Amino acid sequence: MLSAATGITASVAPIVLVGLLGLAVSVGVFLAYPAFALLAIVLVRASLDQSDFLFSIGGTNLAGFIGVAVAAGGGIALLLARPKEAPRLVALPFLGLVLLALVSLAYTPAPGEGVRTWLRLAALLVLFCLAARVVRDVRGLRRTAGFVLAAATLPVLVGLFQAATGSTSVKQGFASISGTFVHANGYAFFLLVVLTLGTVMLLERALPPARAAALAVLLLAAGACFLLTYARAAWIGAVVVLCLLAALEYRRLIAVCALAVVLAVLAVPSGLGQVQARFSDLSADSANYSDNSFSWRVATWEQMLPYALDRPLTGHGLSSYQPLSVAEFGISEEIGTSLEDGGIYAHNDYLNLAVELGIFGVLLWLATLAGLAVLLWRARENEPVRPYATAMFALVVALTLISASDNILSYTGLLYYVMVLCGAVLGAARASSHAGLPGAPVEEAATAVGAGASSERRDH
Repeated sequence: MLSAATGITASVAPIVLVGLLGLAVSVGVFLAYPAFALLAIVLVRASLDQSDFLFSIGGTNLAGFIGVAVAAGGGIALLLARPKEAPRLVALPFLGLVLLALVSLAYTPAPGEGVRTWLRLAALLVLFCLAARVVRDVRGLRRTAGFVLAAATLPVLVGLFQAATGSTSVKQGFASISGTFVHANGYAFFLLVVLTLGTVMLLERALPPARAAALAVLLLAAGACFLLTYARAAWIGAVVVLCLLAALEYRRLIAVCALAVVLAVLAVPSGLGQVQARFSDLSADSANYSDNSFSWRVATWEQMLPYALDRPLTGHGLSSYQPLSVAEFGISEEIGTSLEDGGIYAHNDYLNLAVELGIFGVLLWLATLAGLAVLLWRARENEPVRPYATAMFALVVALTLISASDNILSYTGLLYYVMVLCGAVLGAARASSHAGLPGAPVEEAATAVGAGASSERRDH
C-alpha cells in the first residue's frame, strides 16, 4: 500500500520522491547519530535565521529545511526510539499544545502559514526531547554549551560588520543591527542567551588562559552588539536575568556589572544618552508618549481582544492572528504599517495564543513554561549542573515575563537554543541523580557505582 501510494504520488509530483528521500535520511541520522545531529543544528542554526543568497536553496532559507527535518525526521526517530528521558512535566503539556495546534489547522484562515508555524512548534518539542535524551552527563552539557557559544561567532561578526559599515535598519529613530537574524529583537534575545551562558561559564569554571581570553572577547563583542540592537524588551530581560543570577548564585556579579557600566560610560559617553533616549518615550511627560511602541501595542491589544473572547475554547486557528488583524485594521497608516505583508504581530504571546488556539492553548503554553521553571529549579540541587540550571532558570523566567509584550514564540532561532539548553540541563541532572550521587559529579558517581558493583561480584 505504501509503495502504491508513493508511486501514484510520484507520478503526479516527482519532487515528492526527493522529499521522501530527505525524510528517510533525516530519520536515519537522528536514529544513528542523535548527538551529532543535535550539535550540528546548534552550531549552524543561528547563522541561517535570515534569508540570504549564501544560505538559501532556490530562494528558500536553509533554516526552513532544518526545521522540517527536525520536526518530521527527528519526530519519527524519537517515536521509533521510544525515549523515556523526556521530562514529562514539560513534554506532556508541550505535546498537548502541538496536537491542539495541529487540530486547529482544519479551520485556520491561513493554512499555508499555519503548517509552517506548526512545524516550527513541533521542532522545538523534538529538540527539547532530543537534548534530554542524548546529554547524559555534565561533560555533554558543557559540550553543548560550548557549541552554543561557538554558534554565536558568525552572528556577532556580522553584527559588528553591520555597525561598522552602517548596514542598519531604522527602528523608531535608532539605527539597529540584526546580525544574521530576521529581526533585531530576535538577535538581541539570542545574544542574551549567549551572554548569560558565557558569563556563568567564566564565573564558574577554571578555563585555560587562552580559552578564557577568547570567551571574554566573544562576550565583549556580543555585549556591544546587544546594545546596538536597541531592543528594549531584551534589555529589560537582561536586567531580570542579572538580578536572578545575583540573588541566587553570584553576589559578586553586582559589582562586576556596576564596573562594566562605569567603563562603558567612560569609553563611550554617548552610549548612556542613547539608552536613555531609547526609553524616554515611555515617560508620560514625553512629547512622543502617545506614539511610542508600547502605547501602540496596548491600542492593538484592546481591538484584538474581542477575537479571543469570540471563540474562547477553540480559537480561530494557528497563524490566524495576522489575517484577523487585516480584517480589523485594514490598510492603515495609523497602525504604523501598510499590512501588505499579511498583517501585524500580536507583540503578546498570550493574546496571540488566546486568539489562535483559545484558552487551552494559553494554559498549555503556561504549563510548559512553568514545568521548565520547576524542573530547572530542582536541577539546581545537583551541584555540577547547578550553574547551568540557574542560568536557564533565569532565562526562562525572563522570557515568560517578556512574552507579555513581545513575540517570543515567533523567534524560532532563539527558542531552538533555549529548548536545547533546557533539555541538556535536565538530561544531565537526571543522569547524575540516577547514578546515585546527586551531589557529586557524574564521573565520580559512575566510578563509585562501578566500584560497588565490583565489590558485590567479589563478595559473591
